[in-house]
Amino acid sequence: SSRDVPAQRAPRESVFARALAPCFTSACVCPLASPPAAMAKRQVTLLRKIGTDIQGPGQLDRNSVLSAFASGNKERITATLKRVAASGQQAAAFNLVEPVGRLLAHQDDDVCKAALDAWGNMGEVGVRFADDVGEHVLKHPSAPCRAAALEALGKMGLALSRASRQQVISRLVDDEPSVRQAAVRALIALGATASAKAVQGVLGDASPGVRGAAIEALGYFVAASEEVESSFGLETLRKPLLDLLKNGSTRCSALIAVQYLADKAPSECVDIVVDALGDKDGPTRE
Repeated sequence: SSRDVPAQRAPRESVFARALAPCFTSACVCPLASPPAAMAKRQVTLLRKIGTDIQGPGQLDRNSVLSAFASGNKERITATLKRVAASGQQAAAFNLVEPVGRLLAHQDDDVCKAALDAWGNMGEVGVRFADDVGEHVLKHPSAPCRAAALEALGKMGLALSRASRQQVISRLVDDEPSVRQAAVRALIALGATASAKAVQGVLGDASPGVRGAAIEALGYFVAASEEVESSFGLETLRKPLLDLLKNGSTRCSALIAVQYLADKAPSECVDIVVDALGDKDGPTRE
């Protein structure tokens, strides 16, 4: 061929050979060139059996977790609780529900919140602590702790007692918007359709986040329960839904409500949904 033939690249081995050449001079003997006799006779021992898991920082060891909890060191305790939370329901297999449960009322806000996150992520196996969390931790002076408690209670599902569900509903009138919003989202997670009337009461909340969560919840409840649909009435939902769809700060949540309602959504929503495809907010467009 008349085309130029590109110059051949030097073999990779030659590059390494040149780099390692000084190690093989008489002045510098590579330690691997002639291993000691003792090393030559030593048999290689596998670090682990083939097929077994390698213990890493993301895996739990019960004794290490309990040692951290007993250390009294805040940073160590919170870091360990975050590892437990990341392990989710797998942490329950290490019998950690009880040790984590004892930290739910910790006097330090950060430890308390981390314990609530870990407890909630372990799921229904920790439900025996739920009534105490509802009765006491939901009255915690720290709003982030109250919000974390609500999120954790929402993960208890059908196992959550009626009394605890009422405690969740009671937080719809919390002084902090973040807590009110967390209460609504906990009711969604619990599938608490019986709370529809209570949630309707926060549709006019001063916080856009609370209003948005409320319309999501009502859309879900109406779609999930014929009883709620018949008693609540789609016409009751129509005006607040359209108003929230027109508001940029609540549009995304209102669109989620429309998605829940599907063919039950008011026909006026169609044009608004189409226009939302050009919204500057990514989650809204999605």
